[in-house]
Amino acid sequence: MNHLITLASIGSDLAQSAQETGVPHAFGVLTCDTLEQAIDRAGLKMGNKGFEAALAAIEMANLKKAISDQHSAAGKSKERRTTKARRRSR
Repeated sequence: MNHLITLASIGSDLAQSAQETGVPHAFGVLTCDTLEQAIDRAGLKMGNKGFEAALAAIEMANLKKAISDQHSAAGKSKERRTTKARRRSR
């Protein structure tokens, strides 16, 4: 039960850090009661949970970059329109 309190605290701290920095965080920790559970979650019966967590982190980073790029492109487009409008008004 103590490990659940620790995990909750770490999860809370990671969420706060992600919010403060704007950088996505991933949290992939296996809490297994037996060696069999650990092996199952590491790639046998239940899929590879570590790989899934890493993939989620990569997908979040790619999404953040795509959104940032889109925002930058929109800003540049607006800037070009403003420059053209200023030239026309002269």
